[in-house]
Amino acid sequence: MASAADNTTLFETAIENLINIGVYDFLLPFLIVSLIIFALLKKSHMLGDSVGINGIIAVSIGLLFIGFPLIVGFSLTTEITTFLLQSTVWIFLMITAVIIAAVFYPNVGAVLGEKLKSSGLVWLMLAIVIGLFVTSGLVGVFTNIGNPIATGIEADTPSPNSDIVIIVAALIIFMVLMIIVALISGKLRR
Repeated sequence: MASAADNTTLFETAIENLINIGVYDFLLPFLIVSLIIFALLKKSHMLGDSVGINGIIAVSIGLLFIGFPLIVGFSLTTEITTFLLQSTVWIFLMITAVIIAAVFYPNVGAVLGEKLKSSGLVWLMLAIVIGLFVTSGLVGVFTNIGNPIATGIEADTPSPNSDIVIIVAALIIFMVLMIIVALISGKLRR
């Protein structure tokens, strides 16, 4: 229990303990990445309808995602945490807007159903994700923003190997293109 001298609350102590045991560095990112990959694989049917195969692939990608800082010696924890926090705020704002719209327009479900069928929504979501990617600092990983040679400022953590950055960027671009192609061709079932 926290003493009165250090003025920490029980909640602050609990959060500090969760940080110390690695919940925010390992468990939550692993769960989020694994669940997102599993949902995308299940929805797109890219690897079939097998829950086992989709689960194994999702867990493997989640573990690779968590192991990335140890493999390359470069941590993305701050950037990824910022990206996920900003994404959560955007999702919360969208849900709040729909709830408020439902108060004034009782037919909001039908209107949203029609609007969600257009390809403009895909481009809007892609623009939001790119905006979040830039504002969270993840774009600095793929550019020279964090490079001490280019900026003259010594970084706290070592920069990743350029080959690894190119491979990761290519994989991300490939995944985004596959999702866009699947959406355009109509292979994603609703």
